[in-house]
Amino acid sequence: MKYIFTLLTAVLIAPSFAQDISKKEAKGTKNYITNDLPDAIYYYEGVEPSKLSTEGLRNLSNAYRYLFQLEKAESSFAQLVNRSDSKPEDNYFYAEVLLMNGKRDEWKMQMNKFASKMATDSRAIEFAQRKGDFEVFDKKTEELDTLVNMDINTDKEEFGVSYYNDNIVFASSKSNNGVLERKWSWTGFPFLNLYEAHPTAEHQVDGLTRFNKEVNDKYHEGPASFSKDGKLMVFTTNYYEVEPKNEKVRIKMVYAVKNDEGKWGEFQEFKFNSPTYSVGQPALTEDGNTLYFTSDMPGGYGKTDLYKVTRTGDTWSDPINLGDKINTEGREMFPFIHRDGLLFFASDGHIGLGGLDIYVAQATDNRVSEPRNVGAPMNDKYDDFALVLDSVQNMGYVSSNRPGGKGSDDIYSVKLKAPFMVAKEVKLITKNNYGDLIEGVAVTVANGRGEEILNETLAESSGIFLVDNSTPEDYKVTGVKNDYVVTTQSYSLDNTDETPNEVELILQKKEFRLVGNVTDKNSNAPLNNVKVVLVNNDNNTGETYSTDATGGFAAVLEKAKLNQTADYTVKLSKEGYLDNEFKYKVKLDEYGDYIIPTELLAMINLNDIDIVEINAIYFDLDKSNIRPDAAKELDKIVGLLNKYPDLEIELGAHTDCRAPMYYNDALSARRAASSANYIKQRITKPERVYGKGYGENKLLNDCACEPSNESSCSKDAHQKNRRTEFKIIKKGDYDVMIKNNSPISF
Repeated sequence: MKYIFTLLTAVLIAPSFAQDISKKEAKGTKNYITNDLPDAIYYYEGVEPSKLSTEGLRNLSNAYRYLFQLEKAESSFAQLVNRSDSKPEDNYFYAEVLLMNGKRDEWKMQMNKFASKMATDSRAIEFAQRKGDFEVFDKKTEELDTLVNMDINTDKEEFGVSYYNDNIVFASSKSNNGVLERKWSWTGFPFLNLYEAHPTAEHQVDGLTRFNKEVNDKYHEGPASFSKDGKLMVFTTNYYEVEPKNEKVRIKMVYAVKNDEGKWGEFQEFKFNSPTYSVGQPALTEDGNTLYFTSDMPGGYGKTDLYKVTRTGDTWSDPINLGDKINTEGREMFPFIHRDGLLFFASDGHIGLGGLDIYVAQATDNRVSEPRNVGAPMNDKYDDFALVLDSVQNMGYVSSNRPGGKGSDDIYSVKLKAPFMVAKEVKLITKNNYGDLIEGVAVTVANGRGEEILNETLAESSGIFLVDNSTPEDYKVTGVKNDYVVTTQSYSLDNTDETPNEVELILQKKEFRLVGNVTDKNSNAPLNNVKVVLVNNDNNTGETYSTDATGGFAAVLEKAKLNQTADYTVKLSKEGYLDNEFKYKVKLDEYGDYIIPTELLAMINLNDIDIVEINAIYFDLDKSNIRPDAAKELDKIVGLLNKYPDLEIELGAHTDCRAPMYYNDALSARRAASSANYIKQRITKPERVYGKGYGENKLLNDCACEPSNESSCSKDAHQKNRRTEFKIIKKGDYDVMIKNNSPISF
């Protein structure tokens, strides 16, 4: 059946001939157009090759190629490519024939010529990338164990196996010895019919019968495909309405559904069938809801492309081309979709060993991986196609016209020692730098060869791409989104179990944050519900935050700009802890988080420190001596200064108003001196204590009495003004809390 698609190309490019061509060439062309290749060759060979038109020589070359008369094809193409009006495609097919004849160096030379003329052709591009891959292709297929030619093969064609319940169904042109048996002019074989048989453990079959008689009709039928439950069948058949003098071969697909009685219902045509092109070689998924097939319908990439349609109820979608990863300017044919998502197909457009080679790719949703040639001996320099595998990838069947078989195309039973593992789905998750999922990221993914394998804007916060190499390589993922920094991340991935099923792409938001974690200074435990006040020292504005259970806080610097210096005062407060305040300055030279050092954010638990309360001391009227109650307060200060040797204190001594001002100035100076001397005599480094008298200039109430030096205030009111106050000048790095009850009026 593959020849039907092959010849279609020749039909579509059949020439218009000039009037001076020979009668034999004209007859050869007529037979070529009507698919009678043996007769076409007979008449073409009756003309001296140099006297054939270029189109006639091209048709002869292709006829040899189609019928695998490869030595003649090589000789004919050698003459064709030297014609001044030859086409780049002639070089390509000549190269293909050379490859099938085992002449790889000559193949490379012709492919180089083809590539020089058709630089943008996908076959030329792939040739440049993979022309050295033969050593890989030649290696025995790692997954293959045995390859056995089956007894069902005849001297005709057998190919295109599909699974049907516990049996297999395949296409064959074997003779049924009928009196009126129709034969196809191209091969001289009977038209294809479908046959059914039951596989045995010995790689053979028994119970061979013709498939349903309603399916097998007078022209080609097959190959076919079935859903796993055997209730849906799709098969290929001819258009029967052909013009007698212009017998162009067109094929179509029809489908039928079994009724409750187990009988096939009415055969229905697909809405995309057309007598102007062909569709065929169906391959259903197990659930019967997706159908892959081959077609040369307009709008494809090459001579035949692979397509798929999906079923919803009784309705099939419009065909979807599988894209330029799978399809080339050549022929892609015989798809088979395995339950593991593996798409097997045959192609002469991808670089291979010759003729049709079998390739495998991972297919998922609307994505397919890079196809991989399955290698020898599954492939050789002839046509190898129509590989199918059972559900566990243990056994299967492949078709080939390689030498050593029984007929034109033979079916081979294959046994695998390991399943194919072509690609792995990897889920890409997009997040911002705060760990939140983000949608609408424009993502591109490139593999280690620089080939773009994904380019889309993720409607949600994740997308799928396929990793299709077995050795780790760096996959570069780039994400673009408004208000975020363009981010590129590399991941070393392969299609093995070691590769994670998910990777994350973290995008940095275009903003600045001051972040930190507040902890207990002694235990390092995080502190929640800490009040954090950030005061911008440039404009004296502040924002208040609260730490979470992790002790963390994050402050977005709303109006900050790149390369600006942020200058803040940070104030921390929490009940049961000593207040903490410090300045923090940093240059904002890139977007992101600026982490305040943890040591700056440590808070001191009041239970872990000394808490010392000091009060002002008081004097008797017109006295500067230290009273017993004042001595007790001064002794607290002495103890504090001896325990914390870096502590410094300033004293301010005051009087009430009941004396001349100059007298009160002198009296306050004596009071300051007596207070300071009391402390200095009892501490180390006495220079840490110094004082000053302020007279009556810092009264704490309205008890002023200038100029008469008399006042109506009570004794208690005047007593409040006769005091010495204490101011902590330098605390030092001590875990101590000093509650100073002094008024500190100076």
